[in-house]
Amino acid sequence: ARVCPAATSMYGYVDQQQMGAPPAAAVPVAEAPAAGNCRVFVGNLAWATTSEELAGLVAQAPGAGVPLSCEVARSNTGRSLGRAVVELATPEAAEAVIAGLNEYEFGGRKLMVREDRPAGGRGGAKAEKAPKPPPPAPTPNPRVFIGNMAWATTAEDLAAVVGSVPGAGVLVSCDLALTNTGRSLGRAEVELSSTDAAAAVIAGLNEYELGGRRLLVRYARV
Repeated sequence: ARVCPAATSMYGYVDQQQMGAPPAAAVPVAEAPAAGNCRVFVGNLAWATTSEELAGLVAQAPGAGVPLSCEVARSNTGRSLGRAVVELATPEAAEAVIAGLNEYEFGGRKLMVREDRPAGGRGGAKAEKAPKPPPPAPTPNPRVFIGNMAWATTAEDLAAVVGSVPGAGVLVSCDLALTNTGRSLGRAEVELSSTDAAAAVIAGLNEYELGGRRLLVRYARV
């Protein structure tokens, strides 16, 4: 049988085989835990239900064995949130709890029991999202992006500054980004005659102050 890494149970319950008849009102369901998942989510709990009471119920489900942990979720003030996560010793035991207790009435409420989904499901802890990798750096090419421009800077002003950089050569184009109303968006793309010329503009104008703003200059994405 598959076994989940676990210590001995935190509860002193004996195996269900020693406790007599299991709960009779259980309704089986098709959903079962994925391979290796020993954790079960239990929802729609009565507010008064404690972790110990729920653990005692779980231990009575045929095939469940002794729960390793049973934690009723609570608010910062200690009030029950009506849900819990129970960890069993094996995936088979988790399947047995789902089959035996889903829709079972406990504390005047019909329980909702399913596999715990730790990647953000209602019963599990939210998994931390991995940070997105930074976009790849633009490959060297004859086009240059210029950002952080003053709103008043015109395409002609920018072209004159770019043309004054040693090694820039002749500009092919200088396109200032504008809104539909003709207002500058503070950025532009300049096309040079070669990649070497673009490298010269980047080296000469990145963080250069124009119109009271320090320019951001890099290769454009193509």
